Amino acid sequence: MVRVDSGVLLEKLGYDYLFFREEGCKPEHASIVFADLLPELSRLPIGGWRLYRHQLEAYEALKKGYNLVMVSGTGSGKTEAWAIYALAYGRKALAVYPTLALANDQVRRLGEYASVVGKNVVALDASRRSELEKKLGRTGLRTLIAGADIVVTNPAFLMHDVKRLLESPSKSLLEPFFRRLQLLVVDELDFYGPRNIALLDAMIEILAKYSGESVQVVVLSATLANPEELAKRLEEVTRRRTAVVRGKPFRVENRVYLVLGKEVRRVFEEARERAKNVLDKLDLDVKRALEDFNEFRRNLYRVVAYLQALGVEVPSPGLDVVEILAGYVEDDGVTLVFT
Repeated sequence: MVRVDSGVLLEKLGYDYLFFREEGCKPEHASIVFADLLPELSRLPIGGWRLYRHQLEAYEALKKGYNLVMVSGTGSGKTEAWAIYALAYGRKALAVYPTLALANDQVRRLGEYASVVGKNVVALDASRRSELEKKLGRTGLRTLIAGADIVVTNPAFLMHDVKRLLESPSKSLLEPFFRRLQLLVVDELDFYGPRNIALLDAMIEILAKYSGESVQVVVLSATLANPEELAKRLEEVTRRRTAVVRGKPFRVENRVYLVLGKEVRRVFEEARERAKNVLDKLDLDVKRALEDFNEFRRNLYRVVAYLQALGVEVPSPGLDVVEILAGYVEDDGVTLVFT
């Protein structure tokens, strides 16, 4: 397998660069595997995987009947933390994601886990509802939803249906499911602004009161400034204790190369020489950069633009993006992203 070392490539092409390394991070593992909690998962690869410690803590909290606020980074298995509990204990769950398009992977995994225990998952938004209504009719769709074990939707669709519920229960497509709702999950809370969070809060309160069951609420977020405050709010709404669980994300080591350009040393020397006539006009930080090459490198483009604005003819460092990208063509594992 061919792998390209970016540092070697840039040096070969004659480019100067700044390099930053972000250390990788891995959550702590618990001693048990997923199949210990849900034996049917032994038919899937995940069955033999050890749980992360925060997943087990979340599972245990839910098993005790608590609400859950989980703060854990992307890739740390937040979905599994509640899904295995819901499937193991037969909880009717409503999972709310910002958009279903962004939740494709979660929906796929939920479907896999549910299938091995004979449960079913229904994903529902406006476009999916139209497709299913054409295929099943409105009555058939309501029957499908009523019999679902997990319903996955987005806030826009949920709010529209909750409004119908408040107008008249018969108008609500999800009403039969709402009546039996036991677990309400809000994922990616950090995606939302204050207004949408307020709307989600209102919908949680409405559904908690409407359900004939005692609803548990799960809120998941990669970041959250004050999870304890949210936990208190959930306790007010549901009259249940709320556990706050924190977990580390799974993150590979990142290496960042900030490409400065070619012949940066020459640009530095010429800038020093040509700026002598305007030294009295220069800001202190620019003067420092012209005295120290490393300082100049760190502020290369700002210093060059500053001097050029004063009429000092300073060459710009050479930079050919195509030349650099061409060096990665033979790399078997690279993905090029243009933003």
